[in-house]
Amino acid sequence: MKRQNRVTKANQLIQAQLVESKVSLSVREQKIVLAIISLISPEDDNLKDYELSIKKLCELTGIDESNLYRNRMRDIATNLTTSSIRIIRPEEPDGALYTTWFSDVDYRPREGVVRFSISKKLRPYLLQLKSHFTTYQLKQITSLRSTNAIRMYELLRQFYPEKSEEPVVYSEIKVANLRAYLGIEDSKYKRFNDFKKRVLDHVREELTDKTDLTFNYKTKTHGRKVIAIAFSIFKNNVSEPVDEFDEYEQALELEKTLEDKVAEYLPARLVVTVFNKFDRNRIERNFDYTVVQIELGDVKNPGKYLWSAINEDYAKEDSSSSLEDEINDISWVDRRDNF
Repeated sequence: MKRQNRVTKANQLIQAQLVESKVSLSVREQKIVLAIISLISPEDDNLKDYELSIKKLCELTGIDESNLYRNRMRDIATNLTTSSIRIIRPEEPDGALYTTWFSDVDYRPREGVVRFSISKKLRPYLLQLKSHFTTYQLKQITSLRSTNAIRMYELLRQFYPEKSEEPVVYSEIKVANLRAYLGIEDSKYKRFNDFKKRVLDHVREELTDKTDLTFNYKTKTHGRKVIAIAFSIFKNNVSEPVDEFDEYEQALELEKTLEDKVAEYLPARLVVTVFNKFDRNRIERNFDYTVVQIELGDVKNPGKYLWSAINEDYAKEDSSSSLEDEINDISWVDRRDNF
């Protein structure tokens, strides 16, 4: 199936606190984490190994390919497998899950790829999400240059979902919690004015310049101490960010035949049946129509939907006559061994 270039996480993972330690992820490493998450299909039952080409990893991080192994890859792999996050679970608020993003990073320069194994403990926060999750386009964060901006974008997107029709959304976060979400150590920016200038104002400027969200804020105090921040979050009309991953994906798609694309959704025997029964224009327009519906999040079973779309000619205003009984039999969609 075509990769959608979307990051989808349970809200608990969005709110995961970065554990203070000697190891903290750089902005480059954060982008790698999110790029790998964008490769996951949230409908999958299990996590698997996910792969980035070395070329794409270098483009994403801005590291020269000739310097990757000699100077950078060891540090990147070490940080990605040792930097800890703390997830608070509602059912046990006094406890926490401490884990890392990846259990393994397998660098294979001869093959030109890096393979990533996501920590199995993160499975319930990345797969089979039915509610309380956040999703956004990977391209929204690829041009951001600070870890605070990336984390803040995710927090804001959690409160203001992409499909929201509200002109503005309000949310309040305790200062202590916000510092934990952003991974800011207690020893940094002790004075709120420093935190305001170095973090809040800087992040707002960066998000306004480079993403589809921005915010204003007011402080809430207890006595003279700032204890919480009230955010007003709203859409930001900026030029569409360039998605380097999307350009790469498009280049790969151009190399595929229509048969290859349909075969990503249907078993081989049904691909043959479809191309024997219908003309290529009908198949192509209904394939494109199905992809759009998947991107809108309206399709639970892509294979079944594509089969029905071709059958009923969803992409055409007046559907043609139904298929013969043999083709109308779609009982195969519930049998996994056919895929």
